[in-house]
Amino acid sequence: MAAHGLTSVVYTHLYRWLELRDSRAAETVPDQGLTVAIPERLSRGILIAGLYVLLSVADMGLSSAAFVLGIPEANPVIAWLTGHGLFVPAKLAFTAVAAALIAWFYHRGQVRPIAWAALVTMAAVDVYHVWGLSTL
Repeated sequence: MAAHGLTSVVYTHLYRWLELRDSRAAETVPDQGLTVAIPERLSRGILIAGLYVLLSVADMGLSSAAFVLGIPEANPVIAWLTGHGLFVPAKLAFTAVAAALIAWFYHRGQVRPIAWAALVTMAAVDVYHVWGLSTL
């Protein structure tokens, strides 16, 4: 309900801005409430996916810092991709696919443990990176 209220306010203000900016906007967009609500089941998935992206980007940055210090990648698949100069594109692609799957399927009960396991794993990897880099 809170997400619905927020989107309603945002779209109401957007409509008013368009109306002030261009008098034709009032003619092309009729005043019918103009709300687009994100279903509750998707909003939770989007939040979890966003957390996953945040942790993955932190992992990418911390891994890059480790590479600069001469520490090799421990994941053999990512290490192979890193050797071919594909670390950042591969990491972004894997992150995007995982986040999209989490966002889309999170509402299904059987997927939630997998999503939370991914979050905990990424958080543990980030903590390990921070700990490892701080000991150098």
